[in-house]
Amino acid sequence: QLDHAVFAGASMAGARLERAVLTGANLREADLTDAQLQRAELTGADLTGAKLNRANLAQANLTNAQLTHTDLSGATLIRAVLEDALLTGSLLREARLDGATLLGVDFTSADLGQATLAEARVNGARFTDAKLDSTIWINRQRCRPGSVGECQ
Repeated sequence: QLDHAVFAGASMAGARLERAVLTGANLREADLTDAQLQRAELTGADLTGAKLNRANLAQANLTNAQLTHTDLSGATLIRAVLEDALLTGSLLREARLDGATLLGVDFTSADLGQATLAEARVNGARFTDAKLDSTIWINRQRCRPGSVGECQ
């Protein structure tokens, strides 16, 4: 149990943190590239500017997490819970968010190009100026190249 732990700026690439309890943890600017965080409890965690590219966050709980300007390129977030999370300006290219709970998430100016959101719950989510270039939308429709703010 690592509630409120401070790992700001830590190099944790490839770390195995399955089912870790990191509620309210400070992981700002941490390098978690290729990390295994399946079913991790990250409620209220601060991951601002962190590198989570290719990380596995399947079924992780990121409710109220701060993920501003975070790199989640190629990350797996299948069935993850990101309710009310802040992902403004984040990079989610080719991320897999299938079946994720994205209620109230702020994706303002995020890049979701080629990401997959099939069957995700997006009620109340904000996609203002978000890049949805060739994104697979909740109904499995592919957004047109160049889509911004809404899937067209």
